[in-house]
Amino acid sequence: ESFVELARTRDAFVIPTLAVIEAIDSDNDPLSRIGIAAQENLLSPMQRQTLSARFGGDLPGFRLKTALENVRRLHAGGVRLLAGSDAPNPGTAQGVSLHRELQLLVRAGLEEHEALAAATVGPAETFGLEGRGRIAEGARADLVLVEGNPLEDISRTLAIRTIIKNGHPVPRLPGKADAPPVLVSDLLGDFEGGMPAPRGFAWTSTDDGMVNGASEVAIERSARADKPKDHALRVTATVRSGFPYPWAGGALMSSAGGDISDFRAVQFEVRGTPGVYRLMGFNLAAGGIPPTVNFEVSPDWRTHTISLADLQGLDPAQLLGFAWVAGPEPGESTLYLDNVRLVK
Repeated sequence: ESFVELARTRDAFVIPTLAVIEAIDSDNDPLSRIGIAAQENLLSPMQRQTLSARFGGDLPGFRLKTALENVRRLHAGGVRLLAGSDAPNPGTAQGVSLHRELQLLVRAGLEEHEALAAATVGPAETFGLEGRGRIAEGARADLVLVEGNPLEDISRTLAIRTIIKNGHPVPRLPGKADAPPVLVSDLLGDFEGGMPAPRGFAWTSTDDGMVNGASEVAIERSARADKPKDHALRVTATVRSGFPYPWAGGALMSSAGGDISDFRAVQFEVRGTPGVYRLMGFNLAAGGIPPTVNFEVSPDWRTHTISLADLQGLDPAQLLGFAWVAGPEPGESTLYLDNVRLVK
């Protein structure tokens, strides 16, 4: 109650993202859960992939029943609630999961009109978006016309008849099952002139904070001590207990994925805090613990070549990305990564 009171008096807003909590806490088919099974052909390939993905294992603290009660109490206490899905986390998808978020907000005690406001006029006013969030002369014509009355049944937001974006009609076309682009270049990152990556991919940090863990990591481009004119990716990680498989590290990831079937291995140079680290591979539309291979690090630069076949379960034609991480043992470490490439 003290938190509710503090949020109300400070005029804070809360975006509960119930949709992703439900995805973690539910084994039900997402298409049936959201109510879009009959419209599956309208989903894009990326929407299908993220909806079918799963978080691995039981994640403590992610319970839909608790989250719904929290939202009920926040709403009753006068705290402003906004609709957001936290897509594209596993089990969610951009756009689609916002409809589910509205359903869950109503389930948590909001009236239908309050749930709709949380997705329209509420965000517009909160973030100062002029001409958004309401139907009015002079406002931006972003409209979804539906069959039925969502003020009586919030699930009617899914019964879409017409979409108008910025005043123009948008045709609803079946999603094309486009294959991920084929990666032609073998170079994934040499960190000269920045942190370049293959088109559609990006270098980023990754840690278990996304699943309520306490580990932390920072990445930056750093000059190599042995070759001052060359650069590497420095990964400074703090792995903390509190999650079954804690991790922290650097990653090369993509939203659309890539096809690396023409290659047999991934190769990289590495040095840093001595110990055993993990290379993880990620598939599009895959959940659970990712395929993993351990590698050793010493204070001196070493080159590792890891066969894609050793990353058992990795589909080279559906690559989402790679991660070089410390963990699961707690501790602090610094890793330097360079000349990451694919090998034929």
